[in-house]
Amino acid sequence: MMILILPFMQMKSGHHQVADALEAHIYQQNPHVSVEKIDIFHYTLPRLERIVSKCYLTWIQQYPNSYSRFYKKNFNANDYQVRLFQPFEYMMQQALEKIILEKQPEAIICTHSFPSHAASRLKQAGKTQVPIINAYTDFFTSGVWAKDGVDLHLAPSTHVAKHLMEQFHVAEEKIVISGIPIHPEIRPVTKRKVKHPLHILIAGGNSGLGNIKSLVNQCCGLRNTQFSVLCGNNRKLLQELQNLSLPNVTPLSYIESREQMNALYDQVDAIISKPGGVTVAEALSKKIPTFIESELPGQEQINMDYLVPAQLVFQTTDCDHSLLEVYSILNNETEMKKFERAIQMYEQDFDLHLAELIHKILGNLPHAKQPYHCEPFNRLALLS
Repeated sequence: MMILILPFMQMKSGHHQVADALEAHIYQQNPHVSVEKIDIFHYTLPRLERIVSKCYLTWIQQYPNSYSRFYKKNFNANDYQVRLFQPFEYMMQQALEKIILEKQPEAIICTHSFPSHAASRLKQAGKTQVPIINAYTDFFTSGVWAKDGVDLHLAPSTHVAKHLMEQFHVAEEKIVISGIPIHPEIRPVTKRKVKHPLHILIAGGNSGLGNIKSLVNQCCGLRNTQFSVLCGNNRKLLQELQNLSLPNVTPLSYIESREQMNALYDQVDAIISKPGGVTVAEALSKKIPTFIESELPGQEQINMDYLVPAQLVFQTTDCDHSLLEVYSILNNETEMKKFERAIQMYEQDFDLHLAELIHKILGNLPHAKQPYHCEPFNRLALLS
């Protein structure tokens, strides 16, 4: 059996983390399954992919408002039509068709909207019958993600499931609420208590972005609290923090090992982070209060539209005194009870835990040499 997983671009983003998580879960369920992750953009146009990645990072850092407007207008619209990308989309579709013919997968799992779009186009054109699964990596979906020709949607929440049904008319039997897929080495806990002295994790994502320097300056006045600062791949930031040699601040580079990340999660009492889908999903599984001090334009801003009203994260309001806000909330029993109840409500809506869902998906896949003539997945069958 062969499973093809399609993230997008080479940056270590949530799309790749979800792809890695799904691969690990598949191998846990069946070590004999062949899994291959392919970025069809890099596969098709490697030089352009590197240029686009650099331009994207520059755009969101230097012109965040401009990128936010562009994203909401083009990528978060219910109907996706961006003529600028059509030549590249066509080339990616051709590349994906070639990959499918070569690999003969039993299923395609898309962890980014562009590969989902390309796979759907091929299916609608009658060039493939391979089952397509959308694995969403944020707490929303948009018109770029394919709906037609997609056999199963792994929805992160009831909110997204309802949006898929009401806005995009996706049949309920094609949706399973699974949460955002997280790696099996990030081991969930049932309950957590804040310890003293506090240990707070400050995370700037894979690129070490956000107001990390401002937060570190605030750490100086809180000597009794330990801070671990994840700098991602931002080597300049890592060196600057190491040069400060603050006794209560431990700078860390990008942690690739999920086992090491799990150990770090188990040590901390709170996280100050950006609202990336995977980061928040991991924190929720560990029952760690997450404080959002800043967010990147585009996806993270839209995540906040769900996470804040759902009381799944706390949003700080004063950049110069963020840590005081964190302290105040962590010591507020009422706020902590609200947070615990919010997580309970969020998790009780899950149809299946991911490991069990992957087991049932693998059991329902048709053989590549035997094209199916009916729906390969059915919500009732998967939940039975």
